Amino acid sequence: MGGKFSPNTNYGTVMKNFVIGAILSFLSAAPLAAQDRIPVLKSSAFSGSERLALYSFTEHFKTDRSVAVLNAVNSRMQRLAFPIFETGTPQTGLLLKTGRVSPILSYDDNINGGNRSSDFDVGGFTFSGDPKFLAKEGVVIGGEVGGTLRYAYGRGRYFDLSGGLSAVYSPRHEISKYAIGVSACSRNHIQGWTFVDFCARGNKLFTELDTSTSHAISTTGTQLFSFAGFDHEASIGVRQSFYDSYDQTIASFELTTSLGRPGSVSLGVEVGEHVNGANALMDRIVLGYRTEVLNRPVSFSMSRSVFDGSSFFGLDREDKNYGLSVKASITRQISLGISARRNESTVEFFSYDSISLDLGIAGFTF
Repeated sequence: MGGKFSPNTNYGTVMKNFVIGAILSFLSAAPLAAQDRIPVLKSSAFSGSERLALYSFTEHFKTDRSVAVLNAVNSRMQRLAFPIFETGTPQTGLLLKTGRVSPILSYDDNINGGNRSSDFDVGGFTFSGDPKFLAKEGVVIGGEVGGTLRYAYGRGRYFDLSGGLSAVYSPRHEISKYAIGVSACSRNHIQGWTFVDFCARGNKLFTELDTSTSHAISTTGTQLFSFAGFDHEASIGVRQSFYDSYDQTIASFELTTSLGRPGSVSLGVEVGEHVNGANALMDRIVLGYRTEVLNRPVSFSMSRSVFDGSSFFGLDREDKNYGLSVKASITRQISLGISARRNESTVEFFSYDSISLDLGIAGFTF
């Protein structure tokens, strides 16, 4: 990390001087430059990236060495296996361990994993599918249980383990839906503000009509930097995905920027290899925006995805999927999310529009 807060710096000596200076200047006014960075720092904290938040805090600390900022920086550095005070021994041990239990109340546009349409045309003939395979939608209730474990095995290096299980039930259709997901990542500081992560993830979805499984392994390189007065996090990655009927390699790029008072923006791009016989992802672009409204976090997301490679009764299939979502925190415990999706397919049978709602309830943590 650059400047006086590089993870390669010997904090045992440097931080003693910082602490003494911070205590002596605690009652003095912060420099104008420090005040100017506060909006950027705040937008980084709400960006959803721990590393970007840490980067902005340490940049802010260069001009505002107050005890409050020092404590904030130290707390964030400890969570990422970067304790400020060097001990001369490897930084190992448990960093955090949390569990959660949350209720679920949402409107699901496809509870049973069914088809979006019941009729399709082939060669001028119309065919009708079995109604029992048609997608069912409605309000679902249920719950989710999960947890996270983070263990450091070196300075700036740690294992991130997380998992969750959810179950929902539709009173209207009297059917259930279950999902389970696990993730294991090795997150590694290389030098300065450069990182490399290795992750493995697995998900399984159980619906009335189908059970689907997906796995993925990925390698991602991340760089944080300042440019044009803003703080940025850029990542490039490669992911190998394994689905029930095909495997695919996907390359990705993501840039998140803290703009200060307007909030933070992100751009994500994915490009997938062509897979014969499978309706696989060809490319995806995602635009995200996070800000505050009435002192509450609000996030927006727009996406466009293209899928290609398969056919349906001899017709070449290409899907273009458009998504829009908004999520807002109503209180500290409750959030509301609304998402809309349109799928335009060269095969009319796969074209659809959908809307879903999710009432997020914080639940309990332990």
